[in-house]
Amino acid sequence: MRPLYETEANRINERAVAQLVEGKWNCKCVKLKKAYALDYAIVRDKKIVSFMEIKCRNYTMEKLGSMGGFMISLHKWLEAKAICDVSNVPFCLVVRTNDGVFWHKTTDFKNYEVSIGGRYDRGDDQDVEPVILLKPECFLKIGV
Repeated sequence: MRPLYETEANRINERAVAQLVEGKWNCKCVKLKKAYALDYAIVRDKKIVSFMEIKCRNYTMEKLGSMGGFMISLHKWLEAKAICDVSNVPFCLVVRTNDGVFWHKTTDFKNYEVSIGGRYDRGDDQDVEPVILLKPECFLKIGV
């Protein structure tokens, strides 16, 4: 069984981003069970209008761009596609960086760059996998 790397601090940061989204988008972010593989459902009037994954990174968006783009695992991307295809609602990726909070929405999961990436610093060979790379220009800024 693989170790879980998510910490309490990660969950606190994620919730803070969800609260920012709620305030900016006039919605409710409902935390999903782990079985769903995505973090939240974005809800208005009890209707799910999007599914959301939140990531917090200790880089600027410019630095992520110089590293090839924001990286999300292909496995997570496929889970998002399956959930959004069946529910017919978009997927929203929200990324907090050192220079703001950014979002990217899609209903079309094709035409994204796929490469090999991940973490090499933890000695976990399963941290390196196929990933989707999203260029900084794919994102819009929500807030600081």
